[in-house]
Amino acid sequence: MLVIIGRDWVNTQDEKGNRRLSNSEDFVRIEIEMALKAPNIIIIPVLVSRANMPPKQDLPLSLEKLIYFHASFVRPDPDFNNDLQKLISRIDPYLRFQWIRRLKSVSLKWLVVGALLVFSFILSLIELIPKEKSLVEQYEDIVQQGLNVHAAWIPIHNTFKLGDYGLFTDGVFQKLGNIKDDFGVSFFEIAGEGASLSFVSDKVTVVNNGKTADNVRLDVFKDNATYKFLNAKSFLVHAPVINTFAIENIDQVAYQVKQLEGWKNEFNVVYRVYTAQSPLIISTIQNGTEVTLSQEKSTLKKPNIKNVPTKYIVKSNKELGLSLTGNSGIIALEVFKLNWLTERVEIQ
Repeated sequence: MLVIIGRDWVNTQDEKGNRRLSNSEDFVRIEIEMALKAPNIIIIPVLVSRANMPPKQDLPLSLEKLIYFHASFVRPDPDFNNDLQKLISRIDPYLRFQWIRRLKSVSLKWLVVGALLVFSFILSLIELIPKEKSLVEQYEDIVQQGLNVHAAWIPIHNTFKLGDYGLFTDGVFQKLGNIKDDFGVSFFEIAGEGASLSFVSDKVTVVNNGKTADNVRLDVFKDNATYKFLNAKSFLVHAPVINTFAIENIDQVAYQVKQLEGWKNEFNVVYRVYTAQSPLIISTIQNGTEVTLSQEKSTLKKPNIKNVPTKYIVKSNKELGLSLTGNSGIIALEVFKLNWLTERVEIQ
């Protein structure tokens, strides 16, 4: 039995928006459960679209044994043909049914290719269905658009630091440890170029002194201004001062981790962090949310100075998804990993 696993396999939803693997009556789950119970069925997970085996905790109890089966990879070109041949070679010894052997007009290779093409076609149809992005995915898009790096989640209130290693789960970096603390890998830390990030979602207006404006500017703070968010799940992000710190000797660090016993090339290592100074990060949950921003008395600046307050007072007519202000912290990350084939550094 080939269990074809794509990147969104674990979280694939039915027409009602429920996770299919959580449904005990889902036919895919039932088929895999039956195969796991049958002693005479060979199970081979096939990882496509550069997917990884799902973590045990993301699977129903009845499917947890699946992670212990040796998986095969079928990656896009230039690796497709080579990976496919490896899969065929692995399957071939188990095919003892004479009716398959007698199909001289259709080789085993094309049977597998046909199955994968059908699966790819189904995946492409699924991808055409518009998906509502989560709060995390929206923030990742904003950081990618503004800084071309990965978002640090949760922004500001996290404990990330240089040398952290881990994996990406659903687009979010999950820390497993630190190469210096866990393995004694040494590196030099240097300050990098500064950066800034400013973003406002569509259909946001600002009301100040009774006047409404569609052009929302965040570079000049307006005390007691009210921002009206027409759409749900909208964002306002303003981080005019971002300091960056990086690992200087990245190639030497990569060489050291490559020698570590038990190190996996799929591990990502944080080599640059983006620390925002007193940013403002707000996200809404419902449409029609109104947020009024004012500045604490102790941080008021002289008039006509274009700067950002160090502390906001945030008032909202509806619950907010994020309301981060006044604290400094990491909002974005850059990571590297070792190429599985060449073991050279790849910037992610």
